[in-house]
Amino acid sequence: MTQIKMPEMTIEVAKEMLQYRFDKKIDYHEAFLKAQMEFPDIHKNKSGARSSYADLGAVYDAAIPVLNANGIHVQQEVTYHKDTLIHIVITKLTHSKTGQIDEFETLVSCRDEDFKNKITLQVYGSSYTYVKRYALASKLCLFADKDTDGATENKKYNNTGVSNTGVSNTGVSNNTSKTGMSFSNSFN
Repeated sequence: MTQIKMPEMTIEVAKEMLQYRFDKKIDYHEAFLKAQMEFPDIHKNKSGARSSYADLGAVYDAAIPVLNANGIHVQQEVTYHKDTLIHIVITKLTHSKTGQIDEFETLVSCRDEDFKNKITLQVYGSSYTYVKRYALASKLCLFADKDTDGATENKKYNNTGVSNTGVSNTGVSNNTSKTGMSFSNSFN
């Protein structure tokens, strides 16, 4: 077997390669930050047992045009781990200018009682939609639902996550943007 001799890498070439990779990440994160600042409020078009929420279509309608305008496209794929057969949703954000990919997996969890009196595909389908919505909204720091689980009856929260009294529902800061990001460096 013939070995191919690779040219030696100089320190300067290695530095240039590292700088190129670093610059790609910076370009992606700048585009991502710009998109986050441009996200509109999401219309909560559905009602559940405890809260109102934006369905997957509403999250896509609010997020994808803004991401695309900033050179970022979204892919969400339903698949499973080959060894465990556990279903997952893979969410991938790709920056068109640099090819930088931000990818993560989210477990699709179904309980035995979810299948009671339902067709298996319906259970998985609704679980996939639920996970896609939560995964993308979480990654983008969007308020896709009005969660009242932790709110007391006298504290009602508006779209931005700030109560009508000016107290944040995160307990961190009342400087909450419409993306749900708190601009405070202290945590409880």
